[in-house]
Amino acid sequence: MKTTKMILWGFVLLALTFTACSQSALEGDWDPMKWTAEESYQMVDGIFMVPQEGATFTFTCKNYSKPWVSDAQQGGIYLRPQEPQPETPYDFNIIVGDTFRAEIHDNIFTVTFTPNTATSSRLVSITVTAGDIFYTFRFAYRNP
Repeated sequence: MKTTKMILWGFVLLALTFTACSQSALEGDWDPMKWTAEESYQMVDGIFMVPQEGATFTFTCKNYSKPWVSDAQQGGIYLRPQEPQPETPYDFNIIVGDTFRAEIHDNIFTVTFTPNTATSSRLVSITVTAGDIFYTFRFAYRNP
């Protein structure tokens, strides 16, 4: 009888071990954002190349319906989404830098760059989010 109880408890513990290690997604697990470009843009090492005359880039998120702008960096300066006007909240759909304006509406992300009048290349990174998942777009102006 004692041996039977021990064997039964062994099976119970074994069953609990396998059921506790299921393959279901854990809370906080988010699929990576999947973006497609509306056109074929030139990239070098994962960085979109902005022509000297400026350009507009358009991307579509395929697996999140309403991402928003988290932040941006331009020339090492951290930027936040559109600053609020009196009695208006931040607009997390727009971010503006010295040389670009980025907007996101539903799952369409558009970034417009002004012409590069500087003598050096410029780097811009813009991060979008949909909660606990982030995606960073990186852009570089070509040298004049």
